[in-house]
Amino acid sequence: MGSPSMARSKPTPTKPVELILYAVDGEDIDKGSTHPVPYEQPLLIGRTTKGLKLLDPLVSIRHAQIVYDVRRGYIIEDLGSATGTWVDGVCITSDSRPIGVNTKLRFGDTVFEVRSQNRMPKWMNAVGAFSIAMVAFAALLAGLTWVFGGGGEPLRLVAPEPIVVEGAAYDIIPVPTWFLRERGLLVVDLSIRSVTDHDYNGVSEVWLDIADDRGAVITFEGRTAKGTPEWKVLGDFPERCNLPPKPEESQGFPVLECNGTLWVLGPDGYELRDHDGPVVYYVESITGGGALDELLKPLAPQEEPAGGHDANGGAGTVRKVRSKDLRVARFVLKNKDHLAGFLADRGVDGPVHYVICDEAFEGIKKQALMSDGTIRPLSFGCINDLRLEGIVEGKPVAIALSAVGHRALVDDVITFYAGNPDGLWLPSERRVLADAVRRSPGRRQGGTKLVANSSQPDVALFDPVPDVGRALATPARQLENTDLRVVPAPPAYTAIVTEPGGASLDPEGCASLIVETNAFASRRWRTFLGWPFMTVSDVGCGERRELVQAGYGAIGTGVHDASIGDLQVRVVVEGRNPSGRHREVARARVTYRQLPGASSSSAARGAP
Repeated sequence: MGSPSMARSKPTPTKPVELILYAVDGEDIDKGSTHPVPYEQPLLIGRTTKGLKLLDPLVSIRHAQIVYDVRRGYIIEDLGSATGTWVDGVCITSDSRPIGVNTKLRFGDTVFEVRSQNRMPKWMNAVGAFSIAMVAFAALLAGLTWVFGGGGEPLRLVAPEPIVVEGAAYDIIPVPTWFLRERGLLVVDLSIRSVTDHDYNGVSEVWLDIADDRGAVITFEGRTAKGTPEWKVLGDFPERCNLPPKPEESQGFPVLECNGTLWVLGPDGYELRDHDGPVVYYVESITGGGALDELLKPLAPQEEPAGGHDANGGAGTVRKVRSKDLRVARFVLKNKDHLAGFLADRGVDGPVHYVICDEAFEGIKKQALMSDGTIRPLSFGCINDLRLEGIVEGKPVAIALSAVGHRALVDDVITFYAGNPDGLWLPSERRVLADAVRRSPGRRQGGTKLVANSSQPDVALFDPVPDVGRALATPARQLENTDLRVVPAPPAYTAIVTEPGGASLDPEGCASLIVETNAFASRRWRTFLGWPFMTVSDVGCGERRELVQAGYGAIGTGVHDASIGDLQVRVVVEGRNPSGRHREVARARVTYRQLPGASSSSAARGAP
């Protein structure tokens, strides 16, 4: 059987254009000086290298290097420098970018421009001018073809080493559209970190870096009818942790450790199987002048609904922590028995995912999320009883005792304010708070103790951390309210649209929503002619009426809202290149919610 069209082949080496680095700016280099860029071997750049030596104090000893690849051409690689390498105004660290003539490079405060070492004879100037005119004319034709006939980069990745699928080796693999759309990505957001075959089944695993902060690992279920590898996702990781996994003696397949969090490959892919120590949300201790008391002082009394009261039966004076003062850190959990007794004193007698203290989030009671997914109120507060000892001092306002608990806390707090975890209805005044809650530290605070004293040291104690592998079936819960002036958001329901076509959504009441989506290939003539990308219409409350129309030209420019009586509809179409005319759709989300206080039949009388 012959090799597929994408099978590995050796390129024919050709002599590249010879480049030089032309000094543009810098205190420690002669402006106008040049340095050749060899293609036979890497050119090291730094303070004590044998290549291009720079005396700039902001340049690392081994700052960067330029290498030549027969497929990609000249490439600048940052070697983990302290200040990064700037390529045409973009800073890269421990990463690489292709370069060519006119590329601007900056190392510290020293700036170079990449130029061609070859010089054109003067007698060829006229020929060169004619050639430039012809190239401009060809570019104009190409642009028109791109507008009316489509264009864009191919959806494929270049592998650093062969990817093996059913005996065939691939140097380039196509990226499925569904993989990008489900995650709201473009192919430029992806890069291959490494290729492995840890399970020795003859099919490679490919470890991906996604954008700047996430990771994934894929394998292949065979080949499609066209002979291309068919993707299977083994794991999506919330942090950029897709390093080559560490084998474990008791496991046939390796375990992946991501910033202290353990992931193990199960039947359906990688699953979170261990805990990485508590994630503590706290207010830093502020010395001198009682600044912390000022921060946590009661709110000014406001008019309340009938029967309004705070958790202590008072007149509604509820304390809060401002989002900008919220800190997040990961700690080593010690003295588990003390913490268990502390929770037992407050009526919590089982494994806990997270605890919310008194002055945590405005409108949410002090409570704990149990490992079975239930919310348990604390009988009294914890802000003055729980303390941090060691490296960091502060007043905890919430504690997630496991990695699962951290994600649950994020989902639950956002759901309280927005209606569901996607945050599309999150009020602007809560958005900063949500960002602070989402912020998960990527390191431990070594040696820091999380200590809680129990008034009953002899009670039967329990382990406050859930069993290994225990996950939550319910992604978000409705937290208990403590300040009746803060109204929890009504439940919202979101559908993610990843492919063109039609879909229906059925809220309560008479409304029935029809979502119609055209082609995701927005770089074509549809943008030029102003055609709509998505239309949301109601067909259930009488005559069909259009609620939202999002055109290709409006992709990435904001949200689109409509309402039918007490039913609110919001459409968010996300894409890349929001400032240009040819906008590329990444994904679309349609969400709706029913406002309380109006009958569901009122939708029939409303107007969009």
